[in-house]
Amino acid sequence: MLVTVNVLFGFVYAALMTFLPRYLTEADLQPASVAPKQWGALCAAGVLFCGMVGQGIAGKLCRPDRLRPLMTTVLLLNVPCLVAMSLAEGKWRLVAACVTGLFHFMHQPVFNSFLAQLVPRSRRSVGYGFSQMMQFGVGGLGAQFAGSIKASALENPDFVNYVALAGVALVAAGLASQIRALPQPESA
Repeated sequence: MLVTVNVLFGFVYAALMTFLPRYLTEADLQPASVAPKQWGALCAAGVLFCGMVGQGIAGKLCRPDRLRPLMTTVLLLNVPCLVAMSLAEGKWRLVAACVTGLFHFMHQPVFNSFLAQLVPRSRRSVGYGFSQMMQFGVGGLGAQFAGSIKASALENPDFVNYVALAGVALVAAGLASQIRALPQPESA
C-alpha cells in the first residue's frame, strides 16, 4: 500500500514539476529584462528551494511512532495547496506554488522513514529501488496526464489539472491513513 501511495504521489510530482515553469511564466511577473522561459525556470527553482526547506522540517518531525499520521497529514496538506494553485492568478501563483513545494516535498523523508520501518533490513535496497522505479516510472504518467489537459480545448486547463491532482493527493492520503507499521526484529 505504501508503494501505491508513492506511485500516486509520483503522479502528482510529475504533473506538477513538468509544467511548473510554464504555470509560473503565465503569472506575468517577470521583469522586462528577463525572458519568460528563464523567469519561469528561476521561479521554479525558488519553489524547489521551498521544497528543500519542507524536507528539512519533515526530517525533524519523523519519529517511528508518528510516520503514518505524519504521512497522511503531509499528503492532506497538498490538497488545499493544489486547489490554491488551480485558483491563483498573478503573484498568487508564485505564492501558491511555493507553499505547495514546501508541503509536497515533505513526503520524501517521511516516505523513506516509513519504508525503512516496513521493509526488513536485508531487503531495504530492493524496497527503495522498487519504490523509486514505481514512483518515477508509473507515477511519471502524471506528466502525460497534465500535458493532455494543457493541450485540451478546456477554457481553464490549470484549474482542471490542479483540482484533479488535489483529488489524487486526497486518495493517496486516504490510503496512507490505512497503512500499519509492522514490528521489525531487532537483528536482521
